[in-house]
Amino acid sequence: MSTPALFVAALAAASGVVHAEPSTEDLSFLLGEWTVERVHQPGSENERRSEGSLACARAIEEASIRCEYYFERTNAGPIRDVAYFNYNGVYDAYESIWLSATWPVKNTMAAPAFGAPTTLIWESTFLIEGGVREWVRTAWSGDGDASFSRRVDIRTSRDPKGAWRHWMTETATRIAGE
Repeated sequence: MSTPALFVAALAAASGVVHAEPSTEDLSFLLGEWTVERVHQPGSENERRSEGSLACARAIEEASIRCEYYFERTNAGPIRDVAYFNYNGVYDAYESIWLSATWPVKNTMAAPAFGAPTTLIWESTFLIEGGVREWVRTAWSGDGDASFSRRVDIRTSRDPKGAWRHWMTETATRIAGE
């Protein structure tokens, strides 16, 4: 079992959460409208902050949840990201696919399907420019109702093995429910 999977299992065990059979419905806490603050490269001299919105609704005959992020930028056009979330019973994992107007890579992520769905570790790897491989680890946590946060850590095949960088923190606060 991977370290992130053990982390999620430990959190679930410590919280005493009893989890029924996993399903896409477990991710329904995302449904609704949110204000979002993103901080890229937090604590660095290159720190960037942006505020925007997130709207999530059921999609594809309710088999998925579609979330759309929108951010204005002062130095360029707006940022629009779309993500689809679901539970995949074949792999016993929550999955997401991320599409962005500002990043050409289509990112598919998976998180083990145990523990509280508001405390998940999503992982992905893909090739970026120049044949460089990038690993992404995203940790979600929240109360599943009024707010959640997302921490994104990255490393590349150019970095020393195991050298993760805190790339972004995102905080979402609910405006309206489903």
